[in-house]
Amino acid sequence: MKGIKKLLTGILAATLALTMNVTAFATETEPAEQISVGTVSVGEGEGSITVASAVADEVYSLYKIFDFEAATNADGTKSKTEGVYTIKSDSPWYGFVTSDTAKAYVKVTTEGGKNYVAWVNTDTTNSVTGNDETAIAAFAKAAYEYAKNVAPTAQVKADKKNNAKFTGVDYGYYMVGSSVGAIVGINTATPDATIKEKNGQPTSEKQVEEDSTGKLGDKDDADIGQTVNFQSTVTIPAGGALNVVFEDEMTASLTLKADSIKVYDKDNKEITSSVVKENGISTSKVLFENEKEGALLHDKFTVAFKDDVTSALKEATTYTIKYSAVLNENAVVRDENSTQGEFGTGNDNHSRITYGNNGHTEWDWTRTYTYPIKLKKVNEQGKVLPGAVFTIARATAENDILALVEISKGDKDTAAIYRLPMEGERNTVTEMTTPESGLITISGLDADAYVLTETKAPEGYNLLKDPITVTIKSNTAPTNVGQTDISVVYTSSSAIKDDNAEGTYTGTLDILNLTGTLLPSTGGIGTTIFYIIGGILIVAGVAYFILRRKADAE
Repeated sequence: MKGIKKLLTGILAATLALTMNVTAFATETEPAEQISVGTVSVGEGEGSITVASAVADEVYSLYKIFDFEAATNADGTKSKTEGVYTIKSDSPWYGFVTSDTAKAYVKVTTEGGKNYVAWVNTDTTNSVTGNDETAIAAFAKAAYEYAKNVAPTAQVKADKKNNAKFTGVDYGYYMVGSSVGAIVGINTATPDATIKEKNGQPTSEKQVEEDSTGKLGDKDDADIGQTVNFQSTVTIPAGGALNVVFEDEMTASLTLKADSIKVYDKDNKEITSSVVKENGISTSKVLFENEKEGALLHDKFTVAFKDDVTSALKEATTYTIKYSAVLNENAVVRDENSTQGEFGTGNDNHSRITYGNNGHTEWDWTRTYTYPIKLKKVNEQGKVLPGAVFTIARATAENDILALVEISKGDKDTAAIYRLPMEGERNTVTEMTTPESGLITISGLDADAYVLTETKAPEGYNLLKDPITVTIKSNTAPTNVGQTDISVVYTSSSAIKDDNAEGTYTGTLDILNLTGTLLPSTGGIGTTIFYIIGGILIVAGVAYFILRRKADAE
């Protein structure tokens, strides 16, 4: 028996301070108390386990799988070099250690009422049945899967300086788990063990395409009804991480096009079932669901990566996910009253990576902007004018009048509100009429140049001769920096009130109508009709004079 104990001690000593490239699941059972940060005391034991180069804010879970029983020296003291590992029959890990999965790596021998644990094969060079790093990695992976149903002995959260340490640890065979886990055994020969966190966190970067340039950045501009294209990259470190899932969610103003989701490998090959079969690239699991938020639908989807692929990565590997959404009728329109805020206050799309059981990255997000044009019809005295009718077109296609959805007709206090339609939306109009307030708002416009044409003047006023060009210009140039406020410049031309004529304005554009004789610059037939009538009167007068003289002569 003593020889067996020596052999077991020698085998298990080889696993001391052993670092694994195995990604782990932390337990699903959280302790009731708050998780300590930096260092946590486990008990009254003499051992400690330090996680070197721990990932800041990562939660590390400690699991005691086997107990350590030190051998007794001739003088009755406990040996610091010899001992065996045991496991009690009522241990939460007993079911795992005696399972068919674990039997490929360890065996349990019962003698004298105690259960002794040893590796199946003592050959440290045999990766199939021995206890080399490959075999132990496979054992650890299976143990972490089992750990989902086992409460950890203790947990500690790595502090901002990357410290994570368990103190007061009894001697035994332990597993330290996180989303990038490791395994270590400690005994009296090496009471203070250190494991090194070799793997970093998976990372993700999200960008959106600005359609006017085709470039990717943190923000873009779009019309309501326009398809917006997104791209996210997922980088999984060497050694991988288990349970890696890309999560994406959108505000209710963006409608996900589920059939647009495409995943590409590091060589920019689309990952399809045929590609997976051909070269073993991770299958992408796409789930599409709508989540109710009040009366609005909130779209999100996930892409999950297969554990057997991610855990076997020999180098950091980047996957690219491309997908699209439509800016819909719930779009938040940016105007002079808009405020900048966190996700949810604009037309936002954000994503992150979850991994292990509790690990996740910070949300990375983009924002899509859309704008209004506001106008007010007034006379020279500033009185608002109802009854003016306008159309709107893009400056690049003045004859292509934009269809609009009438949201509100307005009244003496409020504007008539129109927006661009969604694809297939019916009951659209092409003309906008000023209500008693003289105000019109056209919402959901991309940053672009537009032409406003008055097709009917208010009663008693002259029709505008020339269209009005309004240009919306924003500074949503693609950048890779954090989201910042944007500036929007409106410029206009022709027939507008002096305080914002022929140049930059903010807020509402005053459009002036004149009464009486039309000036040449304002167009119309006001003076022309008087010229015609005057000419007729002159001709009639001359004819009358000639006829009168002729009659007198006779």
